[in-house]
Amino acid sequence: MWMHRAVQQGLAIAQNHLAFMYFSGQGVAEDYTFALAWWNFASAKGNEQARFAKEALRKIMTAAQIAEAQVLSRELE
Repeated sequence: MWMHRAVQQGLAIAQNHLAFMYFSGQGVAEDYTFALAWWNFASAKGNEQARFAKEALRKIMTAAQIAEAQVLSRELE
């Protein structure tokens, strides 16, 4: 999938888009932990849209889901 290649190359715009796909279940299974993990990467690279999305998503996730996303972020690095 071209999206995964762009994400692996570290393109913040691709990471933001993949996060949205996981958030909304478009083309992949809906998964908030994956969405948050990818938004963490994209926002760390200065993507403002990802930063806002990440903060909004954290408000509807449980503490356990957020912790799981942090672990996932470390695994995906």
